[in-house]
Amino acid sequence: MISYLPGSLIRRVSEIIVRSNAWRFDLTSALIGAIITLLLLGLAYYFRDQLRAGWQSAKAPFHQISRYFQADAAERYLEQIITYTQSLSTPAFISLETTYIEPQL
Repeated sequence: MISYLPGSLIRRVSEIIVRSNAWRFDLTSALIGAIITLLLLGLAYYFRDQLRAGWQSAKAPFHQISRYFQADAAERYLEQIITYTQSLSTPAFISLETTYIEPQL
C-alpha cells in the first residue's frame, strides 16, 4: 500500500476500498468501448495514406533542421550556391540539381 501516509489514513482508505466495491466489470461499457475502438481503428486504416502524408509534412521541418545541423560545410556551401544560382539563371520550374554538373578537379 502507500507507505508515506500516516497509519490511520491508510486504514481508512483501505476500509473505504473494501466496503465500496468501487470497481466492477460492466459488460455494456466494455462492448461500447470495444466498438468505438474498432471504429477508430477502421477509420485510421481507411485514412492511413492521408495520416501518413500529414505526419510526413509535420515532421519535415524538424528533419530539415536536423539535416542542416548534421551537414558539413561543403554541403551547406553547395546548397547555398544552388539556391543563389537558381534565383539568378533558371526559371522556377527547372531544378538546378538535375542540370548542375560538378566540376572535375
